[in-house]
Amino acid sequence: MELVLVSSPRKKEGEIVDIIKMFEAGLERFHLRKPGVSKKYLQELIEQIPHQYRKRIVIHSNHDYAFRYELGGIHISKKHRKKPFRLRLKIMWYRFRYPNLIITRSCHKLGDLLSDRNPYNYVFLSPIYDSITVNNLSANFNSRGLMHTMKQCPHRVYAMGGVQPKKFQEIADLGFSGAALLGHIWGTPENRVERFQECREKWQNI
Repeated sequence: MELVLVSSPRKKEGEIVDIIKMFEAGLERFHLRKPGVSKKYLQELIEQIPHQYRKRIVIHSNHDYAFRYELGGIHISKKHRKKPFRLRLKIMWYRFRYPNLIITRSCHKLGDLLSDRNPYNYVFLSPIYDSITVNNLSANFNSRGLMHTMKQCPHRVYAMGGVQPKKFQEIADLGFSGAALLGHIWGTPENRVERFQECREKWQNI
């Protein structure tokens, strides 16, 4: 099982320093998703990440940056999925041209996990729990439905939404292959790195 971190969608004071410290502390996969920032800020953020950590980054927009900065992967968003046949061909080309490139997507319905047969490395499913930072974003699934779908799903599925240490064991028991941290880390500015280290330690002991 893998524990990944998703960036805050907006700028956060001191985030670049904290991201680097979390890489140093063992962060293996970082999803860079910032729909509300400029291309310039996105470039500046990436350029400040030491080269030895860039292969751990999966970028959600501006996919060309993945190749310009030698990042680890790309995330296929709703916008990219508007033309399914074209997307299928593009992913096949990526798999041929860049065999080590990580390709992921997000799902918000159990049916999407079963219907999308593109060869993703893993897929996020959300919201599994009530959001920590977004009001009125509540858990969307029940345990029985999740466990039934996991047994049939062709993808590795990572839990997202409301993920925090007290939920780790349940996430494993439900059959998820991993989980994504977001609000638990970025919800408050203090002690982000320490919270990540605590999460990583507990995750490793599951």
